[in-house]
Amino acid sequence: MKKTSLLLMVAATLLFSCAKDGKDGLPGPSGATGANGIDGNANVIATNTFTTASNNWFASGLYFYADLTVNAITQDVVNSGAVFVYEQNGANWAALPYVAGILSRSYQFRLNNLYIFYQNTNSTQTTNPGIRTFRVVVIPSSVKIDHVNMNDYEEVSRTFNLD
Repeated sequence: MKKTSLLLMVAATLLFSCAKDGKDGLPGPSGATGANGIDGNANVIATNTFTTASNNWFASGLYFYADLTVNAITQDVVNSGAVFVYEQNGANWAALPYVAGILSRSYQFRLNNLYIFYQNTNSTQTTNPGIRTFRVVVIPSSVKIDHVNMNDYEEVSRTFNLD
């Protein structure tokens, strides 16, 4: 009986002696939830700018392609990440793929490699693209991109602090 009384007394002391609502240095009630901000992006990998020359392009049938080594394209990125490519046009950057006139520009990627293709849409032979400048953005699957216009390099660059 003594043990039961002692146990009840200890339980009652603990239950009724705790301070509430921030008194005596204990945490008070939770505050209001803040506005939802943009999630962080520490895992975004922006590769350096790639500049091709005439000897970087290879003819294959009616198209030319460049094979660029991009070590940031890991197996995780291939399986469930994203790769975005932008081509410099003067002071602006255009997202690939796109067509200007009859010239189509597109790309494919695989582990550690990026292929950029130039091809005419009318099935005629295109010419060697020569010197071209590209930027590549590699994003692992853990990074959310649903709030970013990935076709706008300037927005991508601001959002992911690339430059």
